[in-house]
Amino acid sequence: MPDASDVPAPNRGELRVMNPETITVLPWRPQVVPTSTRDQLMTREMVDTVVPDARSLVETCYAAALVVTPNVRGDFSLQIAVEPSGNVNRLETNARTPLNEPMRQCIITLGRQLQFPPSRAGAQVTIPVTLVLDEATPAAGSAPTPPAAPGPAVR
Repeated sequence: MPDASDVPAPNRGELRVMNPETITVLPWRPQVVPTSTRDQLMTREMVDTVVPDARSLVETCYAAALVVTPNVRGDFSLQIAVEPSGNVNRLETNARTPLNEPMRQCIITLGRQLQFPPSRAGAQVTIPVTLVLDEATPAAGSAPTPPAAPGPAVR
């Protein structure tokens, strides 16, 4: 076996060891390997997946508000700050008409539980809401039905 003085100096990019064969080692070249696929930016389609949940929470709060104030109507929008994880960071109501305060607090409290799809960056989402009472009206020629309590409708 040759001693250390018989082994020539390695070339650049090579490593020589005391062995009958030369072992060539390539230089290390770091590579960025993603651990998961990157999420896309928040799109309209992604927001649309959450709209049914937003509608449900507004209807829940609206039904509760009708118990206290029977003729609650109005227009407002939900201003939602969404984190990249999809969690709601902040939710505010931007009312075009005065909004019942207990209803507003209900919407803010429940709205923080909304979950959006994750995205590369957060988003600012605005969802317009119109509150109207749908009165049950019988169709022409049908037998009269007992009057029903007005129900909430969120559009």
